[in-house]
Amino acid sequence: MDGDLVVDWEDKEPNEATAAIKRMTPATSRSRPAAVSPIFQLLLQDIITPPKNYSYSDPLILYDLDGDGLSEIILAAKNLVYRRRAEDHYQPEPLCRYPAEAITSAVIADFDGDGFAISSAPIQGLWLFKGSAPGHF
Repeated sequence: MDGDLVVDWEDKEPNEATAAIKRMTPATSRSRPAAVSPIFQLLLQDIITPPKNYSYSDPLILYDLDGDGLSEIILAAKNLVYRRRAEDHYQPEPLCRYPAEAITSAVIADFDGDGFAISSAPIQGLWLFKGSAPGHF
């Protein structure tokens, strides 16, 4: 869409939650020609099964773990990270050497100012994993 969308409203009646539209001047609509290549390109498609006794694989986190300027794809509950290895290739690998079980939430942040760390909240409580510069835990 391009341009200004102009809307004139009717006077609101006391028993109405919102006023009705009196007149609307639409903006200009634009489209891409079919011959133009798609805006998005599929780079990764994988089947993720939830952890045992769970119906989901959350949390999903996108974060640049290794400082290369590109985000890794992190599935904390699955102890899985997808690292970008080439322009169009992601490689799955374990996120933590000794993972917590039954993670329901996770946050990635530099908690002590020396690099990276991941905090997760498994059923057993709060766990903090110290990270290394290349983004390993």
